[in-house]
Amino acid sequence: MPYTDSPALCPIQGGTLFEADFSLMDGIKASVILCSQQYLAAPLVMLKLQPDGKLLPMVIQMAWLLAKCWVRSSDFQLHELLSHLLRGHLMAEVIAMATMRCLPSIHPIFKLIIPHLRYTMEINVRARSGLVSDMGVFDQVVSTGGGGHVELLKRARASLTYRSFCPPDDLTDRGLLGVKSSYYAQDALRLWEIIYRYVEGIVSLHYKTDKAVKEDLELQTWCREITEIGLLGAQDQGFPMSLESSFATLSPCASSPALASMPPSTWASVGATSPPTPPQAGIPAQRSYET
Repeated sequence: MPYTDSPALCPIQGGTLFEADFSLMDGIKASVILCSQQYLAAPLVMLKLQPDGKLLPMVIQMAWLLAKCWVRSSDFQLHELLSHLLRGHLMAEVIAMATMRCLPSIHPIFKLIIPHLRYTMEINVRARSGLVSDMGVFDQVVSTGGGGHVELLKRARASLTYRSFCPPDDLTDRGLLGVKSSYYAQDALRLWEIIYRYVEGIVSLHYKTDKAVKEDLELQTWCREITEIGLLGAQDQGFPMSLESSFATLSPCASSPALASMPPSTWASVGATSPPTPPQAGIPAQRSYET
């Protein structure tokens, strides 16, 4: 099913039972599109890891047919706002701003990162003015429009961690490394290894020792700018205030190209046919939190 690679998916028992918990959606205000009230759901899905490596949905906390539509809808909202907009575009902007403010154009890390940030500011300005703005695309065709998308972004930002931007750490924390049907995990690790090897080769040319990293004041300022200014103080979420070794330098540099290389047409190519976008969405079953 589409949500087997969802950011809501996590293991709950010995690596064989998983849940896709969309509780982040609970209470988010839904939009009104063409004078018709839209609705959002916060379903809970239980899945079992099969011997062939596939995740089989066992229970959805709703009527089955309606539930599948609403799980897909919730997954769309989280993917586009959390995985795509926040973790892709907006995080790339934080790195782009810090790079332009703190690193001179002759700095090796500047040269390494800047090609991947070429259109970051342009596409983000376009998103702010036409996608998530007042009466933008989200307000007109997506259930979280009209302010719900902003609230969802705030919630997601509060749970953002440094480890989640490193695929091996993120997939380990989510118990997805050994799940064969998680194609995202398999592809992400292959791409990460390729990017990491390339970045490691470049960084090792310029930083022979950990001392060289610590003494690079421009690099340290860049790191602090990302955590303290761009992310408004995210030390408690694992984002570093300084880089102590060449290994520590690799992660933000390896993550940057992946963050900035998202095709701008991704949303337009899938959005119009997804369950959350039709103007006539039915009322979902209410989720119960009683134990």
